[in-house]
Amino acid sequence: MQLELAQPAVSDRILFIGSDPGYLYAFRDPILRGDLNLDWVVTANDAFIALQMAVGAIPAVVGAAISGDNKVTSLDALMILQNRTLRVQRLT
Repeated sequence: MQLELAQPAVSDRILFIGSDPGYLYAFRDPILRGDLNLDWVVTANDAFIALQMAVGAIPAVVGAAISGDNKVTSLDALMILQNRTLRVQRLT
C-alpha cells in the first residue's frame, strides 16, 4: 500500500510529509513543559488542570509532571503558576 499526501498534513501536533514512494515521514514539535491543555501557552489554566490530575479527577498525561518525579501533584501546579508569574514580572 502506498500512501500519497498531496500536501503536508498536521494532526495532533504531528506534521506528516509523504515524499518518497512508500515512506511517510512524521515530525513532532517538542512538548512545552507545563502546557497541559496543549494550546502552546503555559497559563493558570494549565495549573488548574494539573490540580485536577493530582486529585485523580482527570487522567494524567505524559509530560504533566514537571517537578521531575513522574507524578502529578500540587507541586506541579505550583511550579506552573510560579513559572507564569516570573514571565509576567519580566515583562513589566
